[in-house]
Amino acid sequence: LQGILALIFSATVKDRIIVISFACPVNLFFQKIFFNLNKTTKIWHTISENFDSAGTICAAGGIFLMNPVYSALGRDNRQQKETGMKKNFLLCGFTGWCLEILFTAFDSFRRRELQLMGKTSLWMFPIYGMAAFFKPFCHLMKRLPALIRAFFYSCFIFLGEYVSGSILKKYQMCPWDYSSSPANIKGVIRLDYAPLWMIAGLIFEKLLTKSPAKQEKKSY
Repeated sequence: LQGILALIFSATVKDRIIVISFACPVNLFFQKIFFNLNKTTKIWHTISENFDSAGTICAAGGIFLMNPVYSALGRDNRQQKETGMKKNFLLCGFTGWCLEILFTAFDSFRRRELQLMGKTSLWMFPIYGMAAFFKPFCHLMKRLPALIRAFFYSCFIFLGEYVSGSILKKYQMCPWDYSSSPANIKGVIRLDYAPLWMIAGLIFEKLLTKSPAKQEKKSY
């Protein structure tokens, strides 16, 4: 009976740890019943007092029998995380594309090219998409002031830009070249772009930390 109750409870709460904590108070309850029914026998009292074997076996049995359920739940959680990561990757990739097109169009306007031609590259999509990995850091730094968070985001972006730019440049596929700027480093990053990357980092943060409830309300 104790094992059945523990199994039902474990299926309800879906938590292996709680099965063990549940087994202890239930075991104390059944100890009193069995000890009163078997006053002439000291075996049960000795085992339950020193080893708490009933609760341990109950918990172990519950975990063993519920393991397929937990495995399925674990797979579902992994699938949800993978789906969320893919969505964030696509969201950051498209957002980066749009920001770059707007920036280059504004640069065209600054040069008095009224066609306002904005441009980007297919290579930039996965590079911007990597901003999806900001999400854990966004939660870790949520209590910090916005300026400090923006500084860290710009550092991450500089690092990603340097690594990806160096790899693409090695194969002559890098779509940007900052060699003409005095603040460039190996032609793949511009330190004077730090304020722009700080703003971009905060935009990505806003997208990645948006609560699902708000997204559902907007969809309605």
